[in-house]
Amino acid sequence: MAEAIEKQIWANGRTFWRVPFSTEVEYFYGSGASGKARCRDLSRGGLSMTLGRYLTPGRKVLLRVFSTWNPNEAAEFKGRIVWCRPTERPEWFRAGVEILRDVPEVLEDLSRLILEAATAYAGESGQRAAKGSGKEMRTPAQYRPRSHARGLAYAVLISPRVSASTTLAARSGE
Repeated sequence: MAEAIEKQIWANGRTFWRVPFSTEVEYFYGSGASGKARCRDLSRGGLSMTLGRYLTPGRKVLLRVFSTWNPNEAAEFKGRIVWCRPTERPEWFRAGVEILRDVPEVLEDLSRLILEAATAYAGESGQRAAKGSGKEMRTPAQYRPRSHARGLAYAVLISPRVSASTTLAARSGE
């Protein structure tokens, strides 16, 4: 399972691992303009999101990324749009946002969201693996999402150049 996670998360020779993460994002830019978006993935360096308008690369934004564990809780980050391009649906765009680490709380909030994303992703991967194998669906306790999530979060936050397989195996005791 670790190899499958590694293939899906580590792509395009990036510096930081990306973890799929679907949650609501509010963004603010300019003088009071705002919008809603959907986070697609998250890394130590930033996130990508789907939104209903084009944002110019280089534009500074304030992001409010909502927790999936507690929808009333959100982490706020300052960011910079790195790229923005249309999707297959012309009314939607995907944007990559670099998270600016201008205050110490940024890494703490980002770490919490990455752990949340990794926990959800490890659980989904275990369910997909069980479903694809023809075996009966396993419960979260049976595929140890917490140990995989801790290993994945460690890889994303601490060791971006270490193999996911090695990190996940070491963290989960395999």
